[in-house]
Amino acid sequence: AFECLSLLGMAVGRDVFRQDAQEAMQAMMETASAGLDADDPQKRYIHEAAQRICRALKEDFLPYLPYLLPGIYAMLRMQPAEVVDPDAEEEDPDMTVAFLEDGKAVGLKTAQIEDFQSAVQLLACFLEVLRGHYFDHVQETAQCLLPTLGFRFSDDVKRQAVQTWEELVRAAKEGLALRGIADQSLVADLLRAFLRSMLETMRWEEDLELLQV
Repeated sequence: AFECLSLLGMAVGRDVFRQDAQEAMQAMMETASAGLDADDPQKRYIHEAAQRICRALKEDFLPYLPYLLPGIYAMLRMQPAEVVDPDAEEEDPDMTVAFLEDGKAVGLKTAQIEDFQSAVQLLACFLEVLRGHYFDHVQETAQCLLPTLGFRFSDDVKRQAVQTWEELVRAAKEGLALRGIADQSLVADLLRAFLRSMLETMRWEEDLELLQV
């Protein structure tokens, strides 16, 4: 149902879809807040539908961000579990193991990695569509997204996070322009944070192509 509604919204446009979108978003948020299992396919449908509704409504999607972003931030704040026996865990197809500089092994389940990817994709969509209108959420989003720039468990997630950071910088620049603010220190801070993260990642990243993203 969520998929059909969101596809319909993109087809008819925001003026026609605005009222129905409110009901759809309310139903989606109620379903999500009720608690879904890690591998529940409804999670993917809700995330994809939210992106379509955002594209359909454009700036009219802004009122929904305060309800959606906390859940997205929570997904990005997930911490990997320490792995006591890496050899045994690496044989588990549902577990991805990474080794830290101190030799400690940590791991994430496949569903958790998919949650990270969904969170980054949602932010990428919101930033691409809303651009400068996303400005009020730029700083908190940056804080939550920054660790994902060095995500050790999926190159795809890491690439998407780097590309999303580019959209974040653009949203900051356009948001400042919309408000007539000449001070560009926020943009400079975002660029410095990105460079520090990339320099740190270069210490252990072996995929040189990834560093060129």
